[in-house]
Amino acid sequence: MEITIESIKRFVFNEILVMPELSEYKNYLNVYLTGSRASGGYSDKSDIDLDILCPQDIYEKIQERFFRSGKTHSIKASFYTLTDIDYQSYFGDIGNPHFSISPQEKILSKLREFDEVQMWIWSNAKIIINNGSIFNEEFFIFPKNILIEKLKKYYMDFLYNIIDVYPSHEDSNEMKHIAVYSIYNSLINLYRFSFLAEGKPFPYTEKLVTHIKTTKFFKELADVFQGIYSLLENISGADTWDKLERCRGMLCYDDKYESAAKLSDLMDKAMLENGCEAEWVAAGYDNIDDYLLSV
Repeated sequence: MEITIESIKRFVFNEILVMPELSEYKNYLNVYLTGSRASGGYSDKSDIDLDILCPQDIYEKIQERFFRSGKTHSIKASFYTLTDIDYQSYFGDIGNPHFSISPQEKILSKLREFDEVQMWIWSNAKIIINNGSIFNEEFFIFPKNILIEKLKKYYMDFLYNIIDVYPSHEDSNEMKHIAVYSIYNSLINLYRFSFLAEGKPFPYTEKLVTHIKTTKFFKELADVFQGIYSLLENISGADTWDKLERCRGMLCYDDKYESAAKLSDLMDKAMLENGCEAEWVAAGYDNIDDYLLSV
């Protein structure tokens, strides 16, 4: 269901900015639409995510007021679900709207550190109330040296997690679950690498599996990912380690599996195109000891 910016603005003015905890400070607040509706990955039932940014001193005053009014159990809590208002009259049949309040100084600090998830959230955010937006384009572009370091990190994390998939001497359910977890962790790091390979920040993990489908990597390897998911659907019985070994092989046995060879070539090409040193790329997993000592 398409929800217009105009209806969201009307909701913000009529239901949020009139709250006694906020009304006095409304001229200091920037309100943004974030989450799935801002990024385009929403369904009919998706709720409205709103983020309010303000200066640190205003944030502290607002938090104290919410706490004193009994609307929050902790002065640290800054996430508010709006359940006692008629939001359906604005948006129809969706989940409960909610908003968060954050000090803009902390958000800016995260962006200056090129925090990938924060970059994704705020590069997709849509301004609803503008009292002097704090963002500009430079926050959402990775400098070359930082992009290279991040690509190396997720490349090595992708490979390092596969170590725990080796068949264990202890053939227990616990060890099998650890191996499955490690496969998924490798995939998550591969997904993160895939976003960065295109110079884009990635979303929080919950949204990775949705938005990864927009990347070139996924389009090239969709059948591989589906094959791994199918193998992991029912991990039980005598063939468990065989399935896990096949998953590992599809990802890193480039001398046995066409999929692993293709993936290796794509990752190497992405790193080289983004300026990574050729000798580092050629060394591949041999970089692991140096990497572990550097983090």
